Amino acid sequence: MPAHRVIHAVSSLQIGGAERLVVDLAAVQRRQGLVPTILNFGSNDDPLCADARHQGIAVTNLRGINSNYAKTATIARTLKGSGPSALHIHSPWCLPRLALLLPFFKGKVVYTRHGAHAYDSIAWKILHRWTHSYVDQLTFVSEQSRDVHLRAYGANAVAHTVLEFGVEIPPRRNGPPAPHAPVRIGCVGRLVELKAQGILIDAMARLRSAVPRELHLFGDGPDRAKLQAQAREVDREKIHFHGTVLDRAAIYRDLDILVVASRMEGLSLAMMEAMAREIAVVATDVGGNSRLIMNGRTGLLVPYGDAAALARALDGMLDSADLRTQLATAGRSLIESGFSLEKTAANLLPIYALR
Repeated sequence: MPAHRVIHAVSSLQIGGAERLVVDLAAVQRRQGLVPTILNFGSNDDPLCADARHQGIAVTNLRGINSNYAKTATIARTLKGSGPSALHIHSPWCLPRLALLLPFFKGKVVYTRHGAHAYDSIAWKILHRWTHSYVDQLTFVSEQSRDVHLRAYGANAVAHTVLEFGVEIPPRRNGPPAPHAPVRIGCVGRLVELKAQGILIDAMARLRSAVPRELHLFGDGPDRAKLQAQAREVDREKIHFHGTVLDRAAIYRDLDILVVASRMEGLSLAMMEAMAREIAVVATDVGGNSRLIMNGRTGLLVPYGDAAALARALDGMLDSADLRTQLATAGRSLIESGFSLEKTAANLLPIYALR
């Protein structure tokens, strides 16, 4: 009997929460006995391509194929395959090329909205209404992303559910940090306005705690030069830019606090990864963040754009190692109980109708 196939369609395999999640999910599905393939609308040079292939996941890249006909033919071959299959679309930017092929796909079609952008222009509405005719299940990673989409398209457009994704849970951390070491504050994400690293740097300038600390920024993007100039005005010796780092162990190994200062989030992969590793989290009260952070219990929530409030939250964590430990321990427990990637993969099986 042919193996069950799952084709994950992504706009790229650049470093990003949704993209990383797709690679991790495909790896878990491979362990389940499925045959996952990633249909990447980006290029073979995307950073996560090598990671996916290292884990035994087939990747088909579309950028670099010169003609539109050849791209369409490549997508059609990928969708056709053999045996029962499911197509899982993870980005609206895949829809323009997938739309005309959806009527010919024989398996289940699942469309996941990872973010909370409405995509409600006339062109997007036409495209989504066509797509909804062929989607069997629309899933959202947070209630906010569901509400935004349904306000634009109506509650009866297609069967839908909120399906919270998760992360793989690593072994527990080995002991406390070295005595007298500075407290390491981290931020993981693209250096773009949406992620608001500038507000975090502003908050660093407002800190009153006397506890030694450092800020470590992981990620790259168009705002890097501007943020580095801002950091030089604050304290360049205590603010470090690491660029794109693929090794998550290297990112989280020495962090004591993770900050998510974003203007908008679905269900933040960086937050879940940090909490799973017993790292205390401060996050803005937007999107799905409040699903992960019960304020004062599993982390701290602050209003978006309020550098003073963010500084006060960080001062509290800097001055109390006990508070950091308490929040980190509770955060790990929350991820273990409700946000494991194995649970996500199991919940997708009946949606795919592959079991």
